[in-house]
Amino acid sequence: MKYAREVIDLLGAHRGREFKMGEIVRYCCGNVTGKERNAARRMVALVLDQLIASGSVKRYCTSKTNCLYFM
Repeated sequence: MKYAREVIDLLGAHRGREFKMGEIVRYCCGNVTGKERNAARRMVALVLDQLIASGSVKRYCTSKTNCLYFM
């Protein structure tokens, strides 16, 4: 999966720290804009969903649109 290595590296290096989706996308892709950013966000979301399903990552949502991710 694209961006899987970057997501795992970021979350693994900072265990216990909570990350917003935007922070993870910025780490994986740098400062991209528009369509590239939306595509990257979708790919990062797929990686996070798989990591959550495997039990490696936890998601904490304070609302429908505000979620934090951590290992």
